[in-house]
Amino acid sequence: RDIFSANSTEQLAQKYGTKVLSKIPIDNAIGKGGDEGKPVVYFSPDSSVAKAYMQCAIEVIDFLGQK
Repeated sequence: RDIFSANSTEQLAQKYGTKVLSKIPIDNAIGKGGDEGKPVVYFSPDSSVAKAYMQCAIEVIDFLGQK
């Protein structure tokens, strides 16, 4: 599900002189896990959603390491 208009994140990043580090899925498992205190990356580490969040974390760490 895309809650933002097409390419809006890239346009904002370009406007502010930065880049989009990652795109993460909006999934019901995230909200449910948060409500229950069960983060998806811990309780379902092999799910596609968890893998996307972990990849995002790696990209953010890498980006910050370049600064």
